[in-house]
Amino acid sequence: MSLADTLERAGIVFGSILMVALPASVLLNALSGAGTPWWGPLLLLAPGFVVGWAAVADWVPFDYDAVWFVCFFGYVLAVAALAVLDLQPIGENRAAALAVSAAAFVVAAVVDYYRS
Repeated sequence: MSLADTLERAGIVFGSILMVALPASVLLNALSGAGTPWWGPLLLLAPGFVVGWAAVADWVPFDYDAVWFVCFFGYVLAVAALAVLDLQPIGENRAAALAVSAAAFVVAAVVDYYRS
């Protein structure tokens, strides 16, 4: 494996860590409220590492651009919907915030499916 391939794979894993941390932050905020627990950073970063590693190893049927699009577009939709529906603070409106966020990420995944 060449250095360029190694750096590309490392970039995909690092990018996935950052992109998956966006929706994970909404989830963590809805579940834990205002106070972040000590294991919060692990909950934000570990799923992205797993998704990135799986994308690099071709264990999943999607690639990095799908991860990027769904995470970023879903995060923007979720935050916009939470603001429009006035579900702030998220911790006090836990069930509604989780439902709205899940719907936003389903919409993002459907848009990505038809986009490709």
